[in-house]
Amino acid sequence: MPLFRYLVIVFILLCIVQPVKATHLRAGQITAVRDPNNLSTPTYIFTLTLYRDTQGVDQPTATINIVPILANGQRGNVIASPEADANTPRRTVGVNIEEITYTFNYTFPSQGSYVIYFQEQNRNAEIVNMSNSVNTPFYVETVLNIIPNLGSNSTPQLRNPPVDNAEVGQKFTHNPAAFDPDGDS
Repeated sequence: MPLFRYLVIVFILLCIVQPVKATHLRAGQITAVRDPNNLSTPTYIFTLTLYRDTQGVDQPTATINIVPILANGQRGNVIASPEADANTPRRTVGVNIEEITYTFNYTFPSQGSYVIYFQEQNRNAEIVNMSNSVNTPFYVETVLNIIPNLGSNSTPQLRNPPVDNAEVGQKFTHNPAAFDPDGDS
């Protein structure tokens, strides 16, 4: 009997020290705009927007990773991993669906092309056209080209939340309301 109690205590302690992951991410995007208050340096403001099932685990913080694209086209090592708390207020965009935004500022060390990405261990378990979605990492990225001769470069923004309900046998369309703040795309 003492062995059983010992095993129960060990099991409970193991459960307590496990990291909490957001297991209900549905969609997301990363946008970047040049910091208008800091035009003398290549400083950008990134916004990570996530859509999550509110019946799942909360996502109070997020970390993006910044990776240079090397001259040979390959990705270099991560040069920065800024973390941010969720902005408030959060916005309800559907039944049990919440939009969460995180804002990051970063000054790049030099001109060039960079991949900015976010990855979280698990996504929503209810994705029907994807096998084992709950154990498939959620991943979203964008590429930012910092080329001084071409001026400021921002990423496109999708203004409509990717929250839709489709019906069998009915025409389905989604307009993401894409917008380019620079007007060059």
